[in-house]
Amino acid sequence: MVYSSSGPTLVSHSRGVCVEYTAAALFKYPVLLLFFRVVHAPIFLRSFASDRRHMKDSLGNWTAKPPAYGPIVAEDGTVHNLKEYMEIIAADVVSNVGGDSIIAVRNHKLGIVVNETQLEEFFSLDDL
Repeated sequence: MVYSSSGPTLVSHSRGVCVEYTAAALFKYPVLLLFFRVVHAPIFLRSFASDRRHMKDSLGNWTAKPPAYGPIVAEDGTVHNLKEYMEIIAADVVSNVGGDSIIAVRNHKLGIVVNETQLEEFFSLDDL
């Protein structure tokens, strides 16, 4: 790694050819942050629903063979809410993990959203 006025530059020598890559080129995409949705299993089993619309293209044709069992319908009659469970934004991450997090997981259909560090903290709580 060489540091210049334009920032860090990686210099690679291969077969006598020197190639320079600026840090911006090497790291074109931002670092991905890992978020997890923690949902209490009994609530998830009562609340989750999927009519398999995510397995169809825009014309309604199957993109993959559907499972042999029927669509999953929630206790309240909801037929599809997969997107609700999948959508996670950074603003949804809890500010801290503790007793309130356990209560939220046990009482909210969508549970809580935690980051990678908080995931380990949550499952290390004594009251869990």
